[in-house]
Amino acid sequence: MDEGMDKEILTTLKKIKNNRKRRTLIGAFLISASIILSEVTGFIFIGALEVEKGIGLELLMISLAFLCMGIYLIVHTPPIIID
Repeated sequence: MDEGMDKEILTTLKKIKNNRKRRTLIGAFLISASIILSEVTGFIFIGALEVEKGIGLELLMISLAFLCMGIYLIVHTPPIIID
């Protein structure tokens, strides 16, 4: 009886571990994309790229949204609850 329960707990913990890895990976990707978009926005604002300033402002807002989502995914980990 206990071995079956232990296997269930171990598989549940493995799933939780994989989900946390996935969240961290997605968060890191979003933060990296945010940094790249911020650099592109800087190039637009200083005039290195011939694009309207409004597009640069939109890219900056998207960059901030990516940064917020990435930080949230990395920092906030859901609690582990095993029945």
